[in-house]
Amino acid sequence: MYKKIFCLLLIFAIFLSLNSCKSNKEDNSIIDNSKIITENNNSVQSDSEKEKIDTSAVLRGVDLSSLEAVEDYGGKFYDFDGKEKDPMIIFKENGVSFVRLRIFNNPTMSFDGGDYCNLEHTLKMAKRVKDNGLDLYLDFHYSDLWADPEKQYIPSDWINLTDEELIKAVYDYTYNVLMELNKIGAYPSIVQIGNEIGNGILWNVGTVDNFPMLVKLLNSGIKAVRDTQPQDTHTKVMIHLQDGCNKNLYKWFFDSCISSGLEDFDIIGLSYYSYFHGTINELEENLKSLKSYNKEIMIAETAFPYTDDDMDNYTNSASSYNTSATGYPVSVEGQEKIIRDIIELAAKTGCLGVCYWEPAWLGVKGAGWQKGEGNSWENQCLFDFEGNVLNSIKAFKADE
Repeated sequence: MYKKIFCLLLIFAIFLSLNSCKSNKEDNSIIDNSKIITENNNSVQSDSEKEKIDTSAVLRGVDLSSLEAVEDYGGKFYDFDGKEKDPMIIFKENGVSFVRLRIFNNPTMSFDGGDYCNLEHTLKMAKRVKDNGLDLYLDFHYSDLWADPEKQYIPSDWINLTDEELIKAVYDYTYNVLMELNKIGAYPSIVQIGNEIGNGILWNVGTVDNFPMLVKLLNSGIKAVRDTQPQDTHTKVMIHLQDGCNKNLYKWFFDSCISSGLEDFDIIGLSYYSYFHGTINELEENLKSLKSYNKEIMIAETAFPYTDDDMDNYTNSASSYNTSATGYPVSVEGQEKIIRDIIELAAKTGCLGVCYWEPAWLGVKGAGWQKGEGNSWENQCLFDFEGNVLNSIKAFKADE
């Protein structure tokens, strides 16, 4: 009998001991898990702090080549207080430090007026840029209208020139434009020799089928910059290509140009439109690859839509239809986010700057992409269709 009682007591004692161990184990697990969670949170916070990128050294710019025509045809612009204001000032107040202007040789189809972006109009706009305390970046297209990867047409006045005469014409034209700018105190800080020239310039002479000739034309323009830049200054010369994610294009082009004698340029410029060219990660790969040339790098063109609507019933270049793969929504918030991400990438990879293309090109009648046509870009502006500034402009501020 006593043996049975002893056995029962022993079993009960063992049961209590096991429960006690289980309880302590669970309590310790709770404490340990809490500690792990706290440590993980601290780790995430620390990583976040480490990944915060200082973007203050990145230059912010905007291309305002269409602005004069937009204003002449009725476009107006308003700041966050609803006050009508020069958009150059609105951009400057929000972190922009330079303005890019394109110049055409002898335009007759540039907006409904025909001659916008010629020398006369460029001088007027350049003085306005400088008067507003902004730096000027000048983009030579070496054409009477748009020059880009699909078209690089020789100006009408140069069509019948020999190759040597064409080389001299590039020098003389570049020289004269820059001297006129210098006369009014508006010499540019950056000069771009050709626009998106991955397929060459001045077709069919300076094509990529003939790199030695292409380089002679580029060097002629560069020499004009060096012969006109103000004393004791060094104007930065840019060579600008399209398709900013295409590493093979950039390597092939610059290797070919340098081996053919391309001299004395300072900046490699890229166009990057995520909905055409690829992801930011792909852009980053190319930016890192380009460091091997020991040149400064600038994202010379970029943009993103804030709405799918259009102002003039003319089909937009970008919309949800072709931006869905980018990972950014078509909205003011999406527009702001991609601008911030591009500026942060520029800082991370040591780029000189970022330039947003045509953020004030409202879809007013008369200021279409060429005479008599509409505007496919107004939904990528940093102003709404009534000219009210959008919150996305704040992405340019280094401290916000």
